Amino acid sequence: MARMYPNQLSPDTESDAERRLYQAFQDELDDSYTVFHSAAWLSQDAEGRPRDGEADFVIVHPQRGILVMEAKGGRIRYSPRTGRWTSTDRHGQTHNIKDPFAQGNLGAIRLREGAACTSGNYARFVVIDGKRYSHILDPRSGRPAEAVPSAVVVAPTAMGADIWATALSVLGQDGLDRLPQGVEALVILGSEEDRQFICTPGLRPLLLVAESSQVEVWGERRGQGAAR
Repeated sequence: MARMYPNQLSPDTESDAERRLYQAFQDELDDSYTVFHSAAWLSQDAEGRPRDGEADFVIVHPQRGILVMEAKGGRIRYSPRTGRWTSTDRHGQTHNIKDPFAQGNLGAIRLREGAACTSGNYARFVVIDGKRYSHILDPRSGRPAEAVPSAVVVAPTAMGADIWATALSVLGQDGLDRLPQGVEALVILGSEEDRQFICTPGLRPLLLVAESSQVEVWGERRGQGAAR
């Protein structure tokens, strides 16, 4: 039986999905697992101001690592006619959601130590006159960064990974040459319909994604070793 924190599910938990998952984790995982429910976290927003939130579940294992899970309930449907995915919540309201299979195929990283951070305009942006603008500003021009839609960085510390993920959002793929020793990265170019993946040599073995065969290694892409 897994070690659960808190050791009893809060009666204030409204989500049926969370209730069912809590019980399943408690009953099905052995005592080498530790599971935190409704774990609070604190970070910074784009302006450096404190921002808090919570993770529905954080599952910890001494050999297999850490899994952060967001529980989603409701009825999920796909319409072939419109090509849209929707979720209907417990109140009967229907919301558009992203393709869950495409989200799962996009990326996973095998990580046993260090930290991974991602940055880009894929989730935080504003649309003005039909054009998407990133929340990240290029300090050289004072305008929103447009180099890459997303950058993922693996580094010894979360702070280092966060700094370089933001930097690559500004510098683009050419910034891969500037990464210090021990820092690896992946940049995603193009659009949601036509993506291109480019990573540093050290990150390639860590990728666990269905589309990993489409990932180009930066040094190989230029026909030479990476200047690191």
